[in-house]
Amino acid sequence: MSGFNADDVGILNFALLLEELEAGFYAAVVSSNKITDTKDGHSAG
Repeated sequence: MSGFNADDVGILNFALLLEELEAGFYAAVVSSNKITDTKDGHSAG
């Protein structure tokens, strides 16, 4: 294998962006206290 090419870097950048969006989304959901844990009815945060 000869290393990374531009396509690989693009895919990795997309994956990183997706992870950052997911982390931000979950942080916002937890801090909103609008979602409860369906197992015990307590706040997810």
